[in-house]
Amino acid sequence: MKAILEKGIALGVARGAAEERARAASNGHGTPGNSTMPSLFHMVHFCFDRVDQLSRDKDREFIRDIHARRIWKYGASPKQQPWIEDLYFKLGGTV
Repeated sequence: MKAILEKGIALGVARGAAEERARAASNGHGTPGNSTMPSLFHMVHFCFDRVDQLSRDKDREFIRDIHARRIWKYGASPKQQPWIEDLYFKLGGTV
């Protein structure tokens, strides 16, 4: 039991460190500065233009809400960024 707990703690610490490194390398748009990922603005517009191709209501509602609130001006939260990127690639976006 103790080994499982220690493993979980180690994984959580490693994940936190990776997220912190990603935030530190951010260019202010939620995208790492040294990455070839498109800007948050581009990904949100790309997804919004294809929102009807998404199969889940939750995903369509998320993209419409992000687009309406113009989130790219302020950046996405650590939970929103991967969701936007995932939808971007599901809809055929490229790097």
